[in-house]
Amino acid sequence: MRLVEQRDPEIPVYAACEALNVSRASLYRPWQPAKTPASRAGRAYAPSPRRLDDTERQEIVDTFHLPEFVDQPPTEVYATLLGRGKYIGSIRTMYRVLAEAGEAKERRN
Repeated sequence: MRLVEQRDPEIPVYAACEALNVSRASLYRPWQPAKTPASRAGRAYAPSPRRLDDTERQEIVDTFHLPEFVDQPPTEVYATLLGRGKYIGSIRTMYRVLAEAGEAKERRN
């Protein structure tokens, strides 16, 4: 690597790397800052604008507590509600909300 870095300025990097059989990617890799889990942990991400608010999440949980849906999986509840012309969220969203509420388990008696 040092040979490539100490090359004559007139010699292009790709030619020096090819002559020495060195990857250009490995030449540039040390220049990039290390990405550690600790550096990512301090980031604060803005919530997604498409995220459901608390009332919409509660509506999903309340829908699953209705007597007709007590023992139904989210796929069947989703299909039934779509048949009635009502959309409260995707199947994956229903599973996610149920998991957050601690209700993502076997629902049948």
